[in-house]
Amino acid sequence: MQSFEKIQMTPATIYSNVVTAARKHPEVDAIYVQSGTMATVGLLERMEQVTGKPIVSSNSANIGLVQAARHQGRQRLRKNC
Repeated sequence: MQSFEKIQMTPATIYSNVVTAARKHPEVDAIYVQSGTMATVGLLERMEQVTGKPIVSSNSANIGLVQAARHQGRQRLRKNC
């Protein structure tokens, strides 16, 4: 699938693809969704509930990294004050 095709995917299509993949491959521990849009972020919790698996998208991983970096920065500031 080309990048422009991924961007055009609707949240409903992404949701359907993830749930279908989880049912087809019940042995996996988690599901990673390569997504160039924020469309998956609002679906993650619902997809995790339906599949029973952790779901990570490229955008949610980046958001998590930024939040962790900010938290570490705050902790360092507190130690140095």
